[in-house]
Formats: sequence, C-alpha cells, structure tokens
Amino acid sequence: MAIQINKIESAIMEFPNGGKVPVGKYINLPITWESVLDETHGTAKILMTDMRQADFDQYSVRIDEQFKVNIPIEIKFEGQETFIRMIVARDTAEMTRKDGWETWSHNVEFVDEVKKLEQEPVDNLTFKNPIRRQASYRPVWRRPR
Repeated sequence: MAIQINKIESAIMEFPNGGKVPVGKYINLPITWESVLDETHGTAKILMTDMRQADFDQYSVRIDEQFKVNIPIEIKFEGQETFIRMIVARDTAEMTRKDGWETWSHNVEFVDEVKKLEQEPVDNLTFKNPIRRQASYRPVWRRPR
C-alpha cells in the first residue's frame, strides 16, 4: 500500500562534489512511499521537473545526466519536527523544451539509508535491493595495535 505525504518544507540533495542543493521547488507532489521487506524501511518515488541547468551552475552540479547512486536527500515536511534522509537508488533523466528553455525531469527512486547495508550477504541471506552491488568494494581488515 502506498502512502501519500504532502507539503514539503525543504529538500536538500548532497552531491559528491560537496554541493548541498535545495531541490524542494522541483519536487512534484505526491511523494509515494512503498514498503519493501517490512513497514520500517521502504522506498520513495519522486518526480522532479522543470529543472534548468542555469539554476544549478552555482553548485557545480550537472542535471543533464542521471543522479549518481547513493546521493543523499534530506526532506523536511511542514508541521513535522523530524525529517527523512534517503539515498538515490535509481534515476531516469529526460530533457524537454519548455518556454524556449531546456528543462530536465528526473524520475528518482530513493531508498532508506539502512537499505545500503542490504547489499552484502549476511548469514546466507541476501536481500533484493534497488542499489546495485559495487564489485570494487571490499572491506579491509586491519590488525589492532
């Protein structure tokens, strides 16, 4: 069952170059939540539209390509003291022309940060996760001093 949440107070995406970019005005409501595995950790699908590159140049961020996996977003809703923090799992970027401008739309699937832990098998269990497992990641064990 999907749950609808309304009225965004602020939404900040943190890009790999260190830029913290306000993206709240680009998010189309409703944000839809879907439970994955259980009720406590899920995914959110968010459509961002009418994004112009000129608005993002000051942050040194490119919006004409897909957002990279694991970019965090922090969303605060009006009337709530808490916020949610999720990471990009998938993104589809599409350019359109509107009023003579090139604008970009991003259809982004976010997952709870805890789901990042589900990339690794634990006790013979492996959970399906929208985030691809990175083959280059290997934990490094160091001898205690």
